[in-house]
Amino acid sequence: MSEVIQRCHVCGKACPLSFEHIPPKSLGNDHVVRLYKAVDIIRKANAFDASRTHEVRYSKMRRGSGVTALCAKCNSYFGANYVREYTGCIRELGALLLHQHPKNGSKGIHLEGVHVNTLAFFKHVISNFCATTPFGTMLDCKEFLLDKESNDFPSKYQLFMFAVPNAQSIMVSTGWITAFTEHGVCTLAHVASFPVGFTMLNTEISSYSPVGLGCDITSMALLRWGECPEFSLDLPFMNLDKIIPVAATEGNSNSLNNERER
Repeated sequence: MSEVIQRCHVCGKACPLSFEHIPPKSLGNDHVVRLYKAVDIIRKANAFDASRTHEVRYSKMRRGSGVTALCAKCNSYFGANYVREYTGCIRELGALLLHQHPKNGSKGIHLEGVHVNTLAFFKHVISNFCATTPFGTMLDCKEFLLDKESNDFPSKYQLFMFAVPNAQSIMVSTGWITAFTEHGVCTLAHVASFPVGFTMLNTEISSYSPVGLGCDITSMALLRWGECPEFSLDLPFMNLDKIIPVAATEGNSNSLNNERER
């Protein structure tokens, strides 16, 4: 039997891979979680319902949720340059949602940021998509991620951000999904957990852009390294109980079980 070669999802090198916490360990992602596969939930529940995990098989992740997809060098580079800016902003959003819980019927939350290296924040999110999508599908982001000052973000991608108001939400990362609809075909991926989620759209292989993906933050990739402009985002609320993020409404914002899925 031939040996399986592991390759880093960012630099492409064949080498031992390290564990990437998603979300970062510093945001409390350091405890045992249950890992469910969406296909197993769908088969058991006969529905896209991530809350219906009774008797669905799972594996335990003892260090928190995440993936083994990056080499130690890339992982360390991201940790040294990007994670702190990301966690600072996300903590602020989480505090807003916990202390100013959205009222019934609320459709979103207004987030203002200052003193955030915005390009570093954006790059951390992109590194999560590289880690959670199949090897080879995002190698075009290598230069953008491994040169902290680079603005060479591939133009075929659009990045959307949304708020996840339910503190008990599962963890969702989908990899690339291709949806065939009456409006056309779109290829996208999601990474989401309380208090925030992101959707990446590949416009190169999509014939249309669905509405309701979130607040488009793609322009953050154009900022200079170290630039900390004041920014204002209107983030729609989404919930994660249907395996893929859907718009939260008054009738579907109930608490979910405290299990996470990838």
